[in-house]
Amino acid sequence: MNLEEIKSLLSSLQGLLHQQGERNWIRGVTAALDALDAADGLNKARSIYGSMNRGVGSFADYNIWIDDFDARVKANQGLDSLRAQLWSAFDL
Repeated sequence: MNLEEIKSLLSSLQGLLHQQGERNWIRGVTAALDALDAADGLNKARSIYGSMNRGVGSFADYNIWIDDFDARVKANQGLDSLRAQLWSAFDL
């Protein structure tokens, strides 16, 4: 996966988190996205995103809560898809 595709995935994740009013993990996603513009940006973004997903209570455990069950399932499927694609793209 190339740099532009990774930027697109991170931007999509950032948008989804923003749409849900998430205020914690969005900072890490934004930092990873911003890191891509720096020298050695891919490695920096990989490190940031990877560290977000380590341990209990990490971003890997985050889920979107919507009272409507069907909407919640749909939103979390989108979230899980983005996370899986990023995990693969960063080769974590």
